[in-house]
Amino acid sequence: MTVTLDAWQKKSQHRLASPLYLALVLCLVARLVGLALGWLLWQRGLVPTQPTALDQIYLDIEPLVGPVTGWALGVWQRLDTLYYLQIAAYGYSERYGVVVFPPLYPLLIRLVGTALGGQYLLAALLISSVACVGSLVLLYETTAMAFDAGSARRAVVYQVFFPTAYILIAAYAEPLMLFLMLLAFRWGRQGRWWLAGVAAFLATLTRLQAVVLVLPLTYMYLKRWGLSRRALRPEMLALAAAPAAVLGYNLYLVWRGLPSVQTEFARYWYSTMSVPGTDLLVALRKLLTDGLSFRRALSLGLTTLFLALTGVAFRRLPGEYGLYMAGILLYTLSRHDLAGRALLSVSRHVLVAFPGFMLLGAAGRRPWLHRLILYPSLALYLLLMGIFFMWGYVE
Repeated sequence: MTVTLDAWQKKSQHRLASPLYLALVLCLVARLVGLALGWLLWQRGLVPTQPTALDQIYLDIEPLVGPVTGWALGVWQRLDTLYYLQIAAYGYSERYGVVVFPPLYPLLIRLVGTALGGQYLLAALLISSVACVGSLVLLYETTAMAFDAGSARRAVVYQVFFPTAYILIAAYAEPLMLFLMLLAFRWGRQGRWWLAGVAAFLATLTRLQAVVLVLPLTYMYLKRWGLSRRALRPEMLALAAAPAAVLGYNLYLVWRGLPSVQTEFARYWYSTMSVPGTDLLVALRKLLTDGLSFRRALSLGLTTLFLALTGVAFRRLPGEYGLYMAGILLYTLSRHDLAGRALLSVSRHVLVAFPGFMLLGAAGRRPWLHRLILYPSLALYLLLMGIFFMWGYVE
């Protein structure tokens, strides 16, 4: 019996050494945790089956409130998810400000959902799950190259159970964007510039913040070819892929006679671009005048953490990783909320700052630091997922 148990343990350890197997296990665990939590909250009557606030709108999408579909699928019909489903079902229009959501993810939802007999939410969750697995595999391999296998295992665990990482298995575009951004990095580091450009183009058509890929890709290109005439190669055009995606999407909106992204951000989300750090100063001022609320503490804490990790990335990782993190934070902190909700969504947006998780994975080799990173993160993960299921929003 002991021999059999030892053999099983060795076999399990060997399997977990496979990035794909580890990624599949972690995403399956995350999905099962979501199902269990959804069922628990549903059974206790804590999940609203009808909107209870003005911003809880289903956008012409039929709510899933059946005895099984309610807790298994309906709890994921929240916030941005409804906009992606609206676009997948009805296309772009002037209603609801849907133009702020680029087309790749809803297009995939429509294609997969049609194959599934019109089950668009199920399709969206399936796409996110596949992208989540792919992202974790690439993160593992990238971290193992930069540090070691142990750091890589911890990095993917920290990523998938980050406080807001329930988004990686939700019907949101972040997991697909993260996967494509990691692909762009991999191919850029390999000098496969056309492939890197395609990945950057598609990532930006998933979420516009992926335009920051132009910074690390340009850095990697110049590091490889320098500022000499040798750098003037056809592959150089691939560096413009992410900005070209932004331009192309905006030209599409003009051609369709639809409002611009910035116009709709201001009209529906009371948000505009401003001097980077404006909302950070607003948050600090509110901290002094109104005290420390849970959402403010979460946003300020994670913003501070990733600002610090960006500085460490410039010292401990190749320059492209630091530039990427700086670009993500610069883009995120440039959005100013006109309704005074400082640092809105920052704790979700840093989820794609993957070099930070690489550094945390390396730091977690110390057992006490590993526990300090993982245990609070797990507790917040469960709390924020539960709030999300109950139509709450704290990011």
